[in-house]
Amino acid sequence: MTDQKLKELLNSLQSPRYYLSNAGPAGADPVRSESLYARFPERHDEASLRLRFRLSDSDRGRLLRGGIGLRYLYRRFDLVPSVQELSDGRYADLGFLGDPITPLTRASGTTIWPFVWIESGGRDFAKAGYLFQYGPTEDVPLGWSAELAIGGSILNSVYAFTEDSLAPEQLRSWLFGGDIKYKYKPSRYTSLQIESEGIIRVNNLEEGEGNITSYGAYGYIDYRFSQKYNAGGIFEYVKLEEAEHHEGETEHEIHEHSNWRVGLFAGFSPVEETSLLRLVGHWTESEESDGFWEISLQFVFSLGPHQPHNF
Repeated sequence: MTDQKLKELLNSLQSPRYYLSNAGPAGADPVRSESLYARFPERHDEASLRLRFRLSDSDRGRLLRGGIGLRYLYRRFDLVPSVQELSDGRYADLGFLGDPITPLTRASGTTIWPFVWIESGGRDFAKAGYLFQYGPTEDVPLGWSAELAIGGSILNSVYAFTEDSLAPEQLRSWLFGGDIKYKYKPSRYTSLQIESEGIIRVNNLEEGEGNITSYGAYGYIDYRFSQKYNAGGIFEYVKLEEAEHHEGETEHEIHEHSNWRVGLFAGFSPVEETSLLRLVGHWTESEESDGFWEISLQFVFSLGPHQPHNF
């Protein structure tokens, strides 16, 4: 390998690509369909902290373990010098990418992901574990036929600056999210899946005006009771807060909007699991309008390889 090739390889490893366009005619050659990108030196720091502990007795045939953790990620792109070489060989001044509203700036900063996990493992196949138990019955089975997943995330970034030309203040946004999923599949053709997810966004306003908070959540249950049929329900809710600034006013006017929707569905697989005919009914309530029904007939199919089997 020549010194030039080695230098190019090291540069590609240290400076990841930042794409400036989607695949299509771009750059000096309009005939060539290729994404335009530049390479910026990037500072990338990552660390994680994990703690694991046993939830069940050590002498049980099946062990139940849980854990918590925290993942930290810091990214920052170096835009000095601002004139960079593009992938098509041209040079351009890309200093404008450092503005606070650009995707490059939003991709920079600190991200923290807290997470919680539970696993079930056995010393022999004769005994099953459980998550909760009251008396002799199991409320939430967690054996070989069941799984539980819990996740969470926290994101903080700068979304705007104040209009003070002398000392503009950063306005930051916090994003909190969490989800939980439980799936129980006692046999090949029967399963129960329950899933829920929520997200909260908190935006800082200018000093003295506090914050605006928006949040949303959904949950659904899907029960497959035979080889070809399933049914379930879904619930969705969202509440948005928006700040509007009027000329001549010193404070923002806060507007609130909320909507919720509940629905039922029933599905039929006419050919195999990769195709589904589903009837869905939703009732939607909004502050701005009267509630209304929405009924739809959906055909859902998936593409991809699968193992041969009888259906």
